[in-house]
Amino acid sequence: MKAEEQQALQQRYMELQMINNQIKQYQKQIQLFENQLIELDTLNQGIINIGSTKPGTEILASLGPGIFVKAELKDNKNFLVNVGSGTNVKKDASSTQELINNQAEQLKKLLEQSMGELQNLSLQARTIEQDINTTLKE
Repeated sequence: MKAEEQQALQQRYMELQMINNQIKQYQKQIQLFENQLIELDTLNQGIINIGSTKPGTEILASLGPGIFVKAELKDNKNFLVNVGSGTNVKKDASSTQELINNQAEQLKKLLEQSMGELQNLSLQARTIEQDINTTLKE
């Protein structure tokens, strides 16, 4: 193999490594989006469940991941929604669910875009791998 062919082969291999790194990043991003969609679905279910729970019922309120406190439900119709900068706004169940559904739709679009990019990168990687294999067989 000539020096220039070997240099071209090394260049293609470096391209393949960069694409494989991008593929890994997109895979992580896709997993993150999928997890966030699951969380939003769980949140939507929680709103439905709270709506059917009578005020005055003792519930477990989440303080964070895996940490709960016993609390008494005072209002099962309205929710305080953080709208940024530490500001909370009172919203009814349907408005809150609409907000969650909008966030889920945005996430689904991002997920779809990321999956498309992942597919394109995978195709590029396969093409480069084939080029490398063809060059090595010659």
